[in-house]
Amino acid sequence: MFRIAQLQIRYVLQSQQTLVKELEHERDKVAKAAKINQTFRKSIMQSQRSSRELFKCDECSKLFLHSSFLSDHIQRKHRSHASTTALNLDVSSSPPVKILTTPAGATTATAGSWK
Repeated sequence: MFRIAQLQIRYVLQSQQTLVKELEHERDKVAKAAKINQTFRKSIMQSQRSSRELFKCDECSKLFLHSSFLSDHIQRKHRSHASTTALNLDVSSSPPVKILTTPAGATTATAGSWK
C-alpha cells in the first residue's frame, strides 16, 4: 500500500514537471506571436497614417471614416437644420478629405478626390 502511494506521488510530480515545461514552451510561442502581431500592427498603423480617406461634415467640420457614418451623423445631429435645407442629402457627392501625417506627427487635411 505504501509503495502504491509512492508511485502515485512520483507520477504526479513527473506529470507536473512535464506540464510546466509544456506551459513554458506555449508561453514562448505566445510571446513570439505577440511580438509578430505588434510588428504587424505598427506597419498597418504607419501605412494608414500616411493617407486616410475621411469624410467631412459641412455643418460642424467633424471627420468620419465612412460616408455612411457621416450620413448617420447628419441625420442624428443636424436633423432640424437638414429638414429646413433639404431632406434628401447626398453624402456621396461630398468629396473625401485626405489626411496626411507629417514627420513631426501633426495632421493636416486636404479636400478633394483621388484614386
